[in-house]
Amino acid sequence: MPIPARWITVALLNLALAATLGALLRYVFLHEVPGVEYRYVMHAHSHGAMLGWVFLALFASYTQLAQPAAGRLRWYRRLFWAAEVAVLGMMVSFSWQGYGAVSIGLSTAHLLLSYGAVALLWPDLRRQLAGRAALPYLLAGLGSVVVATLGVWALAVVMSRPHPSTELYYLAIQFFCTSSSTAGLPSACWGWC
Repeated sequence: MPIPARWITVALLNLALAATLGALLRYVFLHEVPGVEYRYVMHAHSHGAMLGWVFLALFASYTQLAQPAAGRLRWYRRLFWAAEVAVLGMMVSFSWQGYGAVSIGLSTAHLLLSYGAVALLWPDLRRQLAGRAALPYLLAGLGSVVVATLGVWALAVVMSRPHPSTELYYLAIQFFCTSSSTAGLPSACWGWC
């Protein structure tokens, strides 16, 4: 069962939005624009590009490979559209407030949705691609999504302390960046690494 073609279209539209934010970043770097905070737009751009374009395109591709049964495909669809809503919300909220309650909440929601994606894809890929050479690599990619996010959760713990440790803060970020890129996945933390 093929994935809906509009999933790829949505991912490409997210790429266009992220590219527009990237062009705005270039312009703001050269000329001041009243009301535009460079760092806020940078975070909106990076999250929109990595989660709205790369994550959703990979999710669509993995779903195509997994070929879920019709009954399970509805869960894939729900997850895709929930992730898209979270991405659009992040692009707006990061542009408006940077790292604030809304953007962090939407980022956390997307993180939990990525766990849902792994939980859906893992058994379907194992069933569909049993015995194929690509299967261990695809599963390793899914596993790295979960492992990389341990750094994000550690960051939340570090920042919740009364006097956060600068060293632990950077170690948590570096763990996320390194574990994302080591597995061959693009890192969503270019602004940090």
